[in-house]
Amino acid sequence: MLYKYDTVTKGLEGIFQEHDADVHQFVDVIGLQAHLDTDTSMKSFAKVVRQFGDEGYEIQLTELDMGIPKVLVGEVASDKELKKQGEKYKYIMESMMGLVDEGYHITSISVWGISDDNSWRRNDKGFNAYALLFNEDLSEKPAFRGMAMASEMLSYYTYGLDF
Repeated sequence: MLYKYDTVTKGLEGIFQEHDADVHQFVDVIGLQAHLDTDTSMKSFAKVVRQFGDEGYEIQLTELDMGIPKVLVGEVASDKELKKQGEKYKYIMESMMGLVDEGYHITSISVWGISDDNSWRRNDKGFNAYALLFNEDLSEKPAFRGMAMASEMLSYYTYGLDF
């Protein structure tokens, strides 16, 4: 994941250096398409967010989803896998809130969709990633609880993410 940070920052710098310009005069926000899996290192992801923040960028997590790898279409994700997914969603939210508390400018976290039956990751190469916050019948998954009930989430909801 850190290679993406290097690729993006070096690529942006190179483009603007060719025109004798400072990238920060033209690019204010870095949006991270956060298509993650339960086997993704959340610490590495948070480190990448921190690095973009250290460069002075506003940060937005877009299209957040957290897939459960290797569950074939027609199979059901186990309770253990669903719980792990909820814990990973919680970690993402708590680490982003921690970065905001440190002064990083994180202005948006958006999820890709609502329920697993409408996920772009469903039937991806024969797999059903179960990547979203709600089941097909719109019942909540541990992912919803992990994201919505992260520590201090209510104060962020009341006052806005970047206060």
